[in-house]
Amino acid sequence: MEDSNNSTEKIISFLKNNKNGSTPSDIARKTGMNRMTVSKYLNILKAINLVSYKEVGMAKVYFLNETPIFKALSEPENNYFNMVRQAINDIGIGVGIIDKNMNIIWFNKNMHEWIGKKPEETNGKHCYCTFKNNKEICIKCPGALTLKDGKVHEAVQDGINKNGKIMYFYLTTSPLYDLDKKVVGFVEMVKEISHCDNIRKELEELKSRLKS
Repeated sequence: MEDSNNSTEKIISFLKNNKNGSTPSDIARKTGMNRMTVSKYLNILKAINLVSYKEVGMAKVYFLNETPIFKALSEPENNYFNMVRQAINDIGIGVGIIDKNMNIIWFNKNMHEWIGKKPEETNGKHCYCTFKNNKEICIKCPGALTLKDGKVHEAVQDGINKNGKIMYFYLTTSPLYDLDKKVVGFVEMVKEISHCDNIRKELEELKSRLKS
């Protein structure tokens, strides 16, 4: 296990310093590793979306994916992440992945159903435009705060549903990092609270039961 960790760390470290990418032969020669070993671990790293490659002539040039989760979520043919996406789709709350420019990388099924838009209508678009028809970042946006300080933030925000009516949401945002531990986006978890009066009633009933 230690050897495999050392091998992957060597490859990742080498590619970090070679932003334009390198071939397996070049990596092997400059790290002192066996070429077959390099090829083996490059395939493993590609399977978990840490690296990608482009074909240059007869050679494959590998490079790091700076934001692996963004890459994984944008590849529909990725079987492993298809299972992850399906689980998040069925989680019962809204989940969104947003990049540092406030562009939507991915929304789960709940998010799309609330606003009545398809993925091709939301991916790559500003979240504040998509959810609110705003031209600027929302006031007290928890995601903007997370991008600024790398911490978890919470807020209550409004949004416009597919029928043009205002809905209210409770948002929690958490930072997403690249391989250099820099904040490159955030994940938002969204709970619809338009019927908060019912929630308040249930809370009071629970408190009453606990006192009795």
